[in-house]
Amino acid sequence: MIRGNRMRNFDSALKANGGGQGTDRRFPNGVLVEGNALWNERPRVALRPTNPIGVVGGRRWVLRGNFVADFAHADGKRPAYAMYLKGNSRDGVIEGNLVLCEWRHAGGVRIGISLGGGGTGWRFCEAEVCSTEHTGGVIRNNIVSNCPEDAGIYLNKASDTVIAHNTLMNTQGIVVRYETSSARIRNNIVLDRIASRNGGIAQAESNLELGP
Repeated sequence: MIRGNRMRNFDSALKANGGGQGTDRRFPNGVLVEGNALWNERPRVALRPTNPIGVVGGRRWVLRGNFVADFAHADGKRPAYAMYLKGNSRDGVIEGNLVLCEWRHAGGVRIGISLGGGGTGWRFCEAEVCSTEHTGGVIRNNIVSNCPEDAGIYLNKASDTVIAHNTLMNTQGIVVRYETSSARIRNNIVLDRIASRNGGIAQAESNLELGP
């Protein structure tokens, strides 16, 4: 359990992945990340990724009730994610979080909540299988705001996903990308649009889309 912490000015404040070699790598399961605040006072000058919460592999992670804001690369080109589960992870729940991609500073490519992130190298995926980045995930009851350059919710090779009761403002909406991705999307308020790319499957119903 990781609860009630304030984490400021880190490239990747909370990062989890496997330990060991090859298919014997072991990954943490059943972890709760709740009620934390993570933000940066300025864009990060770093060669490493800048993602406040990044989880590779593992099962049954719960990211709940966190505040995540102001994460970006100083070069303005590489994407940064507020939080993601990827690397052949399964059964994650991301709920009740407040994500402000741009809070006290702006610029760069900032993405809100993701299953799949930017993808994973095969050596780092659980069981060395990366054809699906996440399976059986739930994204619900989150508020994501001020991600003007990219998606508020982004699926990258994430199958059997439920996206429900989220509110997205000033983002590029919900994006379901690649053939492996599938999502049931319902009862969300999206001040942009819900989109499928590169063969992703989005079954959308009872959403309020106010985009162009």
